[in-house]
Amino acid sequence: MIKIIDNFLSDTESSMVEKSLSDCPWFLTYEEATVAPYKYLTMKDENTKEYIQFCHNLLDNNGNVVSNQYSFLINFLKNKLEQNVKVNKFLRMKINLQTQCSFSKEDFYNTPHLDRLDELKYFNAIYYVNDSDGDTFFFKKENNKYLITNKVSPKKGRLVVFDGDKYHSGRHPKEALKRIIINFNFT
Repeated sequence: MIKIIDNFLSDTESSMVEKSLSDCPWFLTYEEATVAPYKYLTMKDENTKEYIQFCHNLLDNNGNVVSNQYSFLINFLKNKLEQNVKVNKFLRMKINLQTQCSFSKEDFYNTPHLDRLDELKYFNAIYYVNDSDGDTFFFKKENNKYLITNKVSPKKGRLVVFDGDKYHSGRHPKEALKRIIINFNFT
């Protein structure tokens, strides 16, 4: 299941979210750890390319607030998500910022992964903070290869919701200066 919700936030709300992140304290992550904790990464192929990424955790892997600076944003986004999707419990929420990458190409993607490896049935949601290139890719794993099943382009105000057992990844932008998303995991 992949559900795309355009205009998840109004123009005013999406601009407020984007502006609130203009002075966000970012934490640099390096190649192997850019998309998910190292143990969650799966195999790579010739189109897998990594580059630096900046992150800011809002909720840890147990749903606890770890960023007091953004408590208003956390509550606002949780409420908005709950208005559109049935949520039992939030497991994790984080912001990712990927910078422009000169060697990025249309068929490149970051390491396909799952956000969690436990047996818990969960869902993911990705909110696109800004317009950018750098699609989100969805895969099925077949014969030790990844086959792209769907792509979603970053569009400010767009939300994509999908099953947690769906392999996915992003791509660093080649044209835009940055690609910012907010990632949710929930039951």
